Amino acid sequence: MKIQKVFLFTAVFFFLFVGSLSAKNNKTQVFKKNSIENLIIGIESENPGLKKSAIYLAGKYKIKDVTKTLINLLEDEEDEAIRNLIISSLYQINVDNEKALTQELNFD
Repeated sequence: MKIQKVFLFTAVFFFLFVGSLSAKNNKTQVFKKNSIENLIIGIESENPGLKKSAIYLAGKYKIKDVTKTLINLLEDEEDEAIRNLIISSLYQINVDNEKALTQELNFD
């Protein structure tokens, strides 16, 4: 009887958890202009921790408004870890279309 209760609790928890994940993925986030401007300031910061966090958040929340800033930084950034993070964020934002990306990078 105790095993059945544990199994039932685990199953209910699992379905609630999966349901909440799918509900979060369907939400569209709307960011204020001020928030986007602050994120761009963070991306362009000389502080590596702030820069990495801002780049990560841009990708996590799929903020297309900072795509140009990320691409410009990708061209100039010397730190390989930050370059990889920028590429990861651009991928998460769905700038994975090679033609669009090469046009943005002016590799025509």
